[in-house]
Amino acid sequence: MMTFDQVKDPFQLDRVACFGRTMNEYVEMFNLDLDELKGKTILDCASGPASFAAEAQKREIKVVACDPIYSKKIDDIMENAQRDIPAAIRETQRHRSLFMRQTNDEDIMFLNEKLRALTTFANDYKKIDACRRYVAASFPHLPFYDDSFDMVICGNLLFLYSDPETGGILENSNFDYLFHHRALHEMLRIARQEVRIYPVVGPNKKTHPFVNELLNDESFFPYDMQFESVMMKDIKGATQMLRIFKRGI
Repeated sequence: MMTFDQVKDPFQLDRVACFGRTMNEYVEMFNLDLDELKGKTILDCASGPASFAAEAQKREIKVVACDPIYSKKIDDIMENAQRDIPAAIRETQRHRSLFMRQTNDEDIMFLNEKLRALTTFANDYKKIDACRRYVAASFPHLPFYDDSFDMVICGNLLFLYSDPETGGILENSNFDYLFHHRALHEMLRIARQEVRIYPVVGPNKKTHPFVNELLNDESFFPYDMQFESVMMKDIKGATQMLRIFKRGI
């Protein structure tokens, strides 16, 4: 069987794709118990046009989403997402062996989910109080006080969008190990209890090498780090998230 490094036309993107996930996908990516989270606060890093913040408030869960795209007007975000969602699907169709989706019907379902998330996000983003839920910010420095949120989550950015040479999918990526190191410490600074990151593998179906470097980095020894199986079925082999706990919580 060919390895990712041997594929002549590997799965790669030239920019971070602008599309968001639904609440159900967040539940599956991060093993979220929505009933237990009622009354809790969550920071969703690099959330894009996801519907999680909008849907969570209906469940009495306070979610703040942060992403650099929130500096843009909603029309520009919609335009980017409507361009990137079909492009991402076309790319997965060219690399079926890397993904759980194997049929056009599954692609249509995926497309409809992303468009549903986009519409829910857009409707919420236009509200008067949207600035409380959507903050324009990017790693490695986020504009929040220490211990501001019970939980900080990051989905489909760290590890995944590193350079293809390191097991990621982003051409000429600036997301090197130092970037990941700083981003992780920033999330831990802001989290009162824990950080959750998904996925921890790239298209080569192997645990990303940065993960092992982080696990062996002395600056993270004060924290408890563990892998946990998740329900998400997207990238083949991406069956775990990384959970990092602050000790004594």
